[in-house]
Amino acid sequence: MIKKKQLESFLQQVPDFDGKPNWNLEQHMTPPSFASEIIQLILNEESLENLVCADFGCGTGMLTAGLLCCNVAHVFAYEFDEKVAQDTLQTLQEMHDGAFDLIITNIKHHKFPSQKVDLILMNPPFGTKEANIDTVFLLQAFQHANGNVYSIHKSSTRQYLEKLAIENKRTFKVLKEFEFPLPKKFSKYHKKDLAFTQVDFIKFGYVKQQEAKQDIQLN
Repeated sequence: MIKKKQLESFLQQVPDFDGKPNWNLEQHMTPPSFASEIIQLILNEESLENLVCADFGCGTGMLTAGLLCCNVAHVFAYEFDEKVAQDTLQTLQEMHDGAFDLIITNIKHHKFPSQKVDLILMNPPFGTKEANIDTVFLLQAFQHANGNVYSIHKSSTRQYLEKLAIENKRTFKVLKEFEFPLPKKFSKYHKKDLAFTQVDFIKFGYVKQQEAKQDIQLN
């Protein structure tokens, strides 16, 4: 299993958004230290080796790059911003020779192939600018993952997300609560050079259909 410091050192090669990030898309890069820690948390839960994975709203490619270091079979990375996607594609090609595809699309309207992925890891928009966009990402992930979904969300939404998980026959487990750094990028909105928001790193566990049916019968 790759060590956290080794992974963090590798992920430090991932550049931040070029120029001024899009505030409406909540473009904040996942820090290398944060990305390496959450991937270690996943590895404590399960092996990533030979899994087909996806990263919704991949941004700079930080989480995709992290997954590629864990001997996954393939990563499908999805990004809405075409310029960011082009930069990320170049970054990932230079950093790693692992198998991945980068798809430029809007997750809200994307029609996924019938073949599902084994696992999804994502840092979706928090819903600060577009209400409920975090829910949209999650519901799409629940439909497309034939396995666990790992995702980062504001801690203030924890109760709502637990209810959402139950409604969609997913288990809910907060693996860790973090202070997520938000560097000053938009002077109109950020008064401090560095602000923090409390976030949860959550495992939305996949329940096999047969197990779900048994639960229903027992209830």
